[in-house]
Amino acid sequence: MLENLEKTFPGFNLGPLSFRLPAGYIMGFIGPNGAGKSTTIKCLLNLSHRDAGQIRVFGLDSRRDELEIRQLVGYVSEPHPYYQELTVDWTVRFWGRFYRSWDEGLCYRLLQKFDVPRAKKIKELSKGTRAKLSLALALALSHRPRLLILDEPMAGLDPVARHDVLQEMLAFIQDEEPAVFFSTHLMEDVEKVADYVAVLHEGKLLLCQEKEELLADWKHLAFSAAYLEELKPWLKVWRREGGRCLGVTGSYRDLLRRRPELARQLEVGPLNLEDLLLVLARRETCAGEGTWGVVRKQYVRR
Repeated sequence: MLENLEKTFPGFNLGPLSFRLPAGYIMGFIGPNGAGKSTTIKCLLNLSHRDAGQIRVFGLDSRRDELEIRQLVGYVSEPHPYYQELTVDWTVRFWGRFYRSWDEGLCYRLLQKFDVPRAKKIKELSKGTRAKLSLALALALSHRPRLLILDEPMAGLDPVARHDVLQEMLAFIQDEEPAVFFSTHLMEDVEKVADYVAVLHEGKLLLCQEKEELLADWKHLAFSAAYLEELKPWLKVWRREGGRCLGVTGSYRDLLRRRPELARQLEVGPLNLEDLLLVLARRETCAGEGTWGVVRKQYVRR
């Protein structure tokens, strides 16, 4: 999909970024505010012109074949760009004019499923209802698009609305052909539905990996300080607490394979995506209560 993508603004450089999203999968694109997530998406859709690199969608070049790609891609952004004085029904008919294979019947079925009132004006809708309208419009392209791109689709939604959107994302990929690429600050949503996770920080792609592999590799560790030197090749961050150490590894399976006798000396705990982002971006971990103790203590960088 992306190969060595670069985009430069005054005081900010994006890239080079390279990753691929296979058909039939969901990728969660995470990172702090200002990391470059929305800029990446705009470059992907040719809404912002890249400075270098290649972007291909279904084998089509994002610049040369821009109009063809837009017929195949559903895009939802926040804020939602609608005329505030117009009704939902008028908005649906207006948007449908821009797509050759627009499925108006599907759009109206989704609006009914999402409880979006067709007669209301856009300005009268809640933020969550506007998000549902955007998703219905995106899914009605080409009798369902081959790629759904969502930029912060859950921003400001209540738990019920978020659940509805997540369930629709899962239903969307059931035939194993379409794909979903979504950016978000909500790590729990990525943990629920994503097959792949990409982490962006200060314009740099820190990792892009299958979620299950990522969670199998990244772990909290607790161990005797006597093993610290031996473990350092596998530790991303660590800290001492008397005769004990707490650390985070990003290569736990490699440690198990290479040094099984050393791995047996460890207490191992899961690392969720929020903790992972903090470790990668801020050199600290948010470990919560219990086994891993104090929240957000400074770690030593490897």
